[in-house]
Amino acid sequence: MKLTSYKISLVIFFILLVSAVIPVIPVLLAYSNGALLGGLGYLVGFDGPRIALPFNLVMAIVSITIYYFVRSVTSRIITALFATFFLNGFVMFFFERYLINSNIYDFGPIILAGIIGGSLVLADFLRVKTKSQ
Repeated sequence: MKLTSYKISLVIFFILLVSAVIPVIPVLLAYSNGALLGGLGYLVGFDGPRIALPFNLVMAIVSITIYYFVRSVTSRIITALFATFFLNGFVMFFFERYLINSNIYDFGPIILAGIIGGSLVLADFLRVKTKSQ
């Protein structure tokens, strides 16, 4: 179990963790995700916020699954960025819908970094474990 196997997921985790102090990256990701959902909602005829949670969750699971199976470094970076984009959208819309009056909302970017980093590290861990057996 080498640290090089976890480089991409750890770099994304630490970038998001450092940016949690001034959450520019998560906010930009959330606004661009909202723009994507607004355009998608206009095309399919649904309200953007109505399809936000299921769409982001499905796309995040698909992105992490693809991240697990790809072998090249470039493909892993691209799928990790897609997973970051959709997981960020899911967590932000989840906080907005269910935890708006809670104190945990202030810790959103830190929790977001933990969820995204944890899911990517878990995918890397499972890849290393299944490859070694």
